[in-house]
Amino acid sequence: MIGLGVGIDYALFIVTRHRNAVRAGTPIEDAAVNAINTSGRAVLFAGLTVAIALLGQFAIGLSFLDGAAVAATVTVVATMLASLTLLPSLLGFIGPRVLSRKQRRRVRESGPQADTAASGIWHRWSRSIERRSALRALVALAVVVVVALPVFSLRLGLDDAGTDPTSSLTRQGYDLLARGFGPGFNGPLELVATLHGPADQAAFAQVVNAASRQPGVVAVTSPKVSPSGNAAVAIVVVLAFILLMLVFRSLVIPAMASVVNLLSVGAALGVMNAVFNWGWGSSALGLSGGAPVEVFLPVIMFSVLFGLSTDYEVFLVSRIREEWDRTGDNRAAVTNGQALTGKVITAAATIMILVFLSFLLNSVVIIQQFGVGLAAAIIIDAFVVRTVLVPALMHLSGRANWWLPRWLDRLLPHLAVDVPDAPPSARSVPARDVSGARPPVRRPASSIRRPASREPQKETQPWSS
Repeated sequence: MIGLGVGIDYALFIVTRHRNAVRAGTPIEDAAVNAINTSGRAVLFAGLTVAIALLGQFAIGLSFLDGAAVAATVTVVATMLASLTLLPSLLGFIGPRVLSRKQRRRVRESGPQADTAASGIWHRWSRSIERRSALRALVALAVVVVVALPVFSLRLGLDDAGTDPTSSLTRQGYDLLARGFGPGFNGPLELVATLHGPADQAAFAQVVNAASRQPGVVAVTSPKVSPSGNAAVAIVVVLAFILLMLVFRSLVIPAMASVVNLLSVGAALGVMNAVFNWGWGSSALGLSGGAPVEVFLPVIMFSVLFGLSTDYEVFLVSRIREEWDRTGDNRAAVTNGQALTGKVITAAATIMILVFLSFLLNSVVIIQQFGVGLAAAIIIDAFVVRTVLVPALMHLSGRANWWLPRWLDRLLPHLAVDVPDAPPSARSVPARDVSGARPPVRRPASSIRRPASREPQKETQPWSS
């Protein structure tokens, strides 16, 4: 499902750029080259960020997550490579049919239509963000914070068949075992403590030893020290920050992206806690009652959501960076960049939301928790953070968005994601235009040969085509 989601995102981003170029009169092959040279670069860095976020699970030290991290990473990388190689080949194969018949007819009748942000609902929305950037930033931030508030009472645990629907065979077997073998058979008592040193560990061992001698206790297992997930959160955020700094040559943009991405993850965990711990809407999901959020889900959710959030950040800011390089005006760059990418980002997010909501069709609680958390995060991230909060903050930051110390700029390698549209390539056989016809072949003067003649020829000027 993750591969399906990012694959749709990457393909939609590249195909949209290709279609816009074709509508503007660019030959098919040149349009595909331009799309890969611009949007394809954004897809490359977005895919690398998702891979970094997923592989960050290795820092946790839980071996059962390693297989999922490797499988998801391989899927994302393979999808990214297919978007950069197979997709442009398919675009060349289908040619002008990448546009609808209505669009092709309009181009033939009215001429090329340049890709512009000067009209449409997204232009009006981006202008409203520009005019009221401070107010819109505060409102968007308040929405995200309110949604994330339940995360402070998040209760983690291990789900079992006791949270399955009462009509399921697994729940009926769970209840039969509890009645046959007594209370506690299906839910052993767990003792948890915060240990700050060897003295605390020794004291906790004495508590466990005392519990083993209590009436009704059948067996006690040895205590285990759980690894901390803080290392994974350090690693993922820092590596994503470094990659975004290399791509956009800025310190403000990666810092802003890291903070808002963490807010999106917090909002997702807050929604999960409200639905599964507090029971808000649990009946609509077919749950028999409140269920704790699976103990390892926040770690996986953080990796996946941080990567997907960075996807949308790269898509948005890469186009804003193009406009900044073209105009040198931060407000115009943010407004035009948002207007040009708002439609594709929300369309891709809507598809992702539908993919994740399909998880709710499964009666297993863990799968439902995945679906609710991921769908809620994408809703918050795409429709609040990327369309309101980030553009508003970039308006407020002004030219500081693109600030990078000169000494640091000299040290860092240049990984440009904001390459302008490439000029048409010189080919002996031109590509097809939007109408599907091939234009006349024009050869350079030096390639035209005169027929051989026995009589001496007077020296003349070279032919021109």
